[in-house]
Amino acid sequence: MLFLLLACVDSEPAFVSGRDLEKAHATGDTGALCAGLRMKDASTRESAAEKLKDYAFDSSCLCDRLQFDGRWDPSILSGLAKATDAEKVGCVGTLLDDPAQPERPALVSALLKIPVARARLVTAAAGDTDPAVRAAALSVFRNTKDAGEITQVSGWLADNADATVRAAAAQALFGQPSAADAMKTAITKDADPAVRSAALTTYPSLEAADLDAVACAALLGDAAPEVRIAALGTMRATRDAEQLACLKERALKPEDAPEVRAALLKTLAGSAAPEAAAALCEVIPAWVKAYVKDDPPGEGDDILRAQNDRDFERSYDCVGAAVKQGGGYTCAGRAYVSAFYRDLGGKASVPTCGAGGAPRAASNEVVF
Repeated sequence: MLFLLLACVDSEPAFVSGRDLEKAHATGDTGALCAGLRMKDASTRESAAEKLKDYAFDSSCLCDRLQFDGRWDPSILSGLAKATDAEKVGCVGTLLDDPAQPERPALVSALLKIPVARARLVTAAAGDTDPAVRAAALSVFRNTKDAGEITQVSGWLADNADATVRAAAAQALFGQPSAADAMKTAITKDADPAVRSAALTTYPSLEAADLDAVACAALLGDAAPEVRIAALGTMRATRDAEQLACLKERALKPEDAPEVRAALLKTLAGSAAPEAAAALCEVIPAWVKAYVKDDPPGEGDDILRAQNDRDFERSYDCVGAAVKQGGGYTCAGRAYVSAFYRDLGGKASVPTCGAGGAPRAASNEVVF
């Protein structure tokens, strides 16, 4: 009789719903919970895994059903998020052992949410044959308190052969002041711009005293636009006098990359410091001469709009001064500055420009 009773409890029904799983968890119906792991409905599989991860009874079926349709199952792994019972769920890390598993970097991302998978992720970060998997697994070291781990990740930042791994190492060291020297070396010496950019983005979190100098050097001198943009990111909403001076210097230097120019204007406009507003005003003539050639500026190059949005009370004076300093403007540049000044209530002649920015009318012709 006892055998028959156990068989009834542990046998798996052909179909279970979410409501069935609630009842099975309350009554200890292992068979129904295990059946939930093979249902076609993803939410049912997720719910079954969530209930089995802390289940008081036998949940060994969980380790046998981490895959669905021949591959790792995102739904089941989602249900195992925050699992801490290594005896019940520790098997989850074995999914990484199979190099034929599809989307292994995405698998790593799912495992990062499961604490009991940490040891396997550490192993993957240290030596998986796929650099993309190593890079993804390096996130396991975020916020580590282990000095040995910090040293190890710093070493990968310095000398790993794959730039993807080095960039991921830089990101993993966020908030680790002891990694400042390795990060600075990466910013200034790494051959790959993605690594330099990642390191520079991390550097402000390391409490380094030379942040301003390092970021300014990158903004003024790095050859890669993405690194210059990363440098601008360290100066977002700045009120620091050294950073503001660097931003003004950058605004007065030629910048070939339109995305950098757009980020530069956004950074200056986003600072509440008076020096930022003054810089936007002062660099208008040089900016127009450098970037407004044959056509009106695009949104990212529209310094007059950026200045007006930042400090509209001074726009009349700033744009008026730019009109008076109009020597060296192209026809399109003169038209851009003069039309904006007239919109502000000033008096200025607006030339009509032809193809290639050449004047089509005399420069003193006012077009209404």
